[in-house]
Amino acid sequence: VQVVASIKPIHSLVAAVMEGAGQPTLLVGGSATPHTFQLRPSDAEMLQGAQLVFWVGPELETFLEKPLEILTGKSTTVSLIDIKGLQILAVREGDGFAAHDDHSAEGGEHKQERDAHIWLDPSNAQFIISAIRDELIKSDSENAKLYAANTERLLAQLNGLDDEITLATSGFKGSKFITFHDAFQYFERRYGLSSEGTILLNSESPPGAAKIREIHKQIASGQIKCVFTEPQFDNKLVRVVIEGTNAKIGELDPIGATLEPGPELYENLIRNIATSLKSCLD
Repeated sequence: VQVVASIKPIHSLVAAVMEGAGQPTLLVGGSATPHTFQLRPSDAEMLQGAQLVFWVGPELETFLEKPLEILTGKSTTVSLIDIKGLQILAVREGDGFAAHDDHSAEGGEHKQERDAHIWLDPSNAQFIISAIRDELIKSDSENAKLYAANTERLLAQLNGLDDEITLATSGFKGSKFITFHDAFQYFERRYGLSSEGTILLNSESPPGAAKIREIHKQIASGQIKCVFTEPQFDNKLVRVVIEGTNAKIGELDPIGATLEPGPELYENLIRNIATSLKSCLD
């Protein structure tokens, strides 16, 4: 079965379920980010030949929305943000997050924009791999037993990973930090962490001078222990906002930009986030 997965964390989960039956093709590779990715003719050709396409959804891979409508006539496309069972959080707005109420994207009178970084909660990943298994079995029933067995093994591994990360993050629950862009809400909520805000409100445009001054003032107050960069972005802004303060610089990678694609990437990605937080905050 010809399978395409949009980004590295999703590709990793698909590869793990498919292990022994085939390998999915990764669309957004290397250190590219889905926020700014542009589809090439070779990518369009790959999509056209796919039987199954797994992506998070239009909130994340905006560049895929129209091509999937046009190109994938005979293929099944699976928007993972729409599967049942996921905890979906609304996009956080404003400069600081700590005072915001916990809310779901489906809650309240008005449906709010969904935060698409769903894979950063390992409990969500369990629902994702079950959905991947079901779609693979529909497309390739000959390997149904293999997909089911792989999924059972993965579910057990993810339970173990969740316990491991719960323990690893327990020592710095009250520590305050700022991220480069708001990609880590699912990880924070899962493990009781406290992000105080973000440098980029919009991942596609830099903050203005007033916003930079505001962040610097917040950090200079002494409560922010760390400001985290991401490998996909220039860290010049982070150096500017911490200048003259006691805050440290760390690095968090939400999509595995520096990791080799494959079945192990997902667990390594989650572990690396916990390790980076611990080394800067604990």
